Amino acid sequence: MEAIRIWGRDWETAAAESDFALLPLASFEYHGPMAPLGTDAAIAQAFAAYAQTAYRCAVYPPVYYTTCPNKTQGAPTISVSPPTMLAYLIDVLRGIYAAGFSRVMLLNAHDGNMSMARAAAEAMRGPVHTLVVNWWELLSSEQTEALFPGGGRGHGGPYELSCAWAALGQQAEGEARYDLTSRKLPGRHVHVEGEAMGLNRYGGQISAASTVIGEKTLQAAYAELDKLVAQWLHFTK
Repeated sequence: MEAIRIWGRDWETAAAESDFALLPLASFEYHGPMAPLGTDAAIAQAFAAYAQTAYRCAVYPPVYYTTCPNKTQGAPTISVSPPTMLAYLIDVLRGIYAAGFSRVMLLNAHDGNMSMARAAAEAMRGPVHTLVVNWWELLSSEQTEALFPGGGRGHGGPYELSCAWAALGQQAEGEARYDLTSRKLPGRHVHVEGEAMGLNRYGGQISAASTVIGEKTLQAAYAELDKLVAQWLHFTK
């Protein structure tokens, strides 16, 4: 259920009947010439819409304006400074817990939110459980490779772009003229660049993107989310 649709007099009952609250984390960030400006928001909202049908949860409105990496900043990206973003997210998360929940899922669709979400979760005290889910990590590298030869991951790459089109219902296929070499440090290390290096604020083989593949990718990710939610609820019961 959408939290904004719950009447005040019904709030306590709705919170008590929910297994958890879900807060989507997005951004307003440039993802390339063929990507919607609401790429992250569209994907986050798609997962939120699915969650309403699959779980007993209260879905809060998304956090749209967030911290964006230096390498993606510039018009039309809107970026919030990290200290402001962290303080804001801590207040929002505390407010959700104060409303009567013991579990909150931060459904994240933007890599710039990863550290912010973890830090905000660590700031919570008491018998509460915060789960940070980065949607693109729901699928393994092998699963992604099966859908996108070469992997497709990366900022504005075909993996993300296809899912954004599918989430928005935009029928499209990537055009080869926008293909770029995807630059990413191998492994799971965190590499933060102070400016764009070898990419025009996005990267990847855009010609591999399509709405059809995006729909398949989202369905596969939803299935993995189902498994994760079941494990989380069992672990925190």
